[in-house]
Amino acid sequence: MNYGKRINEAKIIKGIVDDLDKGMGMASVTIRSGKRIFSVLMPTSEVLSSGVEKDRPVFCLIQGKDITLFRDPVEFFRRYGANRSELEFFTPSECLS
Repeated sequence: MNYGKRINEAKIIKGIVDDLDKGMGMASVTIRSGKRIFSVLMPTSEVLSSGVEKDRPVFCLIQGKDITLFRDPVEFFRRYGANRSELEFFTPSECLS
């Protein structure tokens, strides 16, 4: 089995923030995407800088063990893509062909 390829793949999940609990150092974000519910524990500074709010849509980029939350995909990929020229994303129609 080739596990190396799986590490470089990225998934983007769109969901609604069900619960947001901010503490002094860490914050817990619960996101509902369709029938899936998942919880993310991350530093409060990252949650504040991403602009996550309760009952608002949010995008979650999962790449290996890294999870990034963001609200505006256009702004995020403009900044994210500037630092990563080798980054590739495929739309679902491109994956099926």
